[in-house]
Amino acid sequence: MFSSLVGVDFTCTPSRRKPVTVAHGLLQGAAVRLQRLDALPALAGFDALLATPGPWLGAFDFPFGLPRAFVEDLGLAAAPPR
Repeated sequence: MFSSLVGVDFTCTPSRRKPVTVAHGLLQGAAVRLQRLDALPALAGFDALLATPGPWLGAFDFPFGLPRAFVEDLGLAAAPPR
């Protein structure tokens, strides 16, 4: 069973202006208690997070796509009909 939980909001290219945000929590019964929030402005911090000894469970929000309007406005690709 995992008692240490990590929630990660990952950005395309981490920076001081838009870092990777990490919420560290502890499972206590049926609730999660937030322990701390970290801002990781570089990929080295994310690498260190992944190397943290466990057991822990992570939930990750990765940017797998771009908004349709953005892609269409830039003419990056032909979007399928709506």
